[in-house]
Amino acid sequence: MASEIKANKISPATGTAFTIGDSGDTFTLPSGATLAVASGAAISNAGTASGFGGTNTPAFFATKTSADQGVSHNVYTKVTFDTEEIDTDSAFDLANDKFTVPVGKAGKYILNGNVTGHSTGGDLSIVVVAFYINGSIKNSWRSLYEVPLYNNSTECTINATVIADLAEGDYVELYGRVGGDGTTTLNIKLNKTYFSGFKLVE
Repeated sequence: MASEIKANKISPATGTAFTIGDSGDTFTLPSGATLAVASGAAISNAGTASGFGGTNTPAFFATKTSADQGVSHNVYTKVTFDTEEIDTDSAFDLANDKFTVPVGKAGKYILNGNVTGHSTGGDLSIVVVAFYINGSIKNSWRSLYEVPLYNNSTECTINATVIADLAEGDYVELYGRVGGDGTTTLNIKLNKTYFSGFKLVE
């Protein structure tokens, strides 16, 4: 039998805490309702709370572990990956090295990219990490480091982190650019290059 109590305020007896229900009971806060806690008050939960807050998913973490990736001098090259450490929503396409926002998962994302450039012979001149959104570079979403030639710099790691407002179906790729003295073989290093991201709770 359903019943309803309407009141402006329910307070505990002096010196006691107010308890709602017994073990095994379920209380539902319907859609559109708001639970507000006044300043100085507290809610203690010893049971299971569902439908509150949110999770930082989708989340992904892809790494390069099997081999170095050869690159041309000073050319933006999409970074390839071969291992997924995390992919909560199966949204990172390892075959095409990109993350695509799933249906219903639009919002703000933290994206992080780490690229290590390496020279097998001469010195490095520049290493850049950049994010591409839907196939186009975001010039403000990149980080670079330029080093003088012939200074014994044969390896350099660059990291970049951005907050991106992404829509359903948007895809993100990580690119690297490595420059040398023109006579050396250039690579993006395994075990030192990764791409990760997760959705912020709003």
